[in-house]
Amino acid sequence: MECIVNEHGIAQVPALRTVPAFNLEEELAGATAFVVEAAALSREALTAMALDSPAAVAAHEHDDE
Repeated sequence: MECIVNEHGIAQVPALRTVPAFNLEEELAGATAFVVEAAALSREALTAMALDSPAAVAAHEHDDE
């Protein structure tokens, strides 16, 4: 299924019509690949979102050690 993360960072699965039998957070954590498509975001806004992600923060904190 396709999952879309909107400009507010909220994940949405457009094809869902009922409560799913899976946990989206767990599914996203296990994902091995993501596709980033053009959005109405500037390059700077997209970079800021990526740098503010938990993974980026953890990597940055690890680099400081």
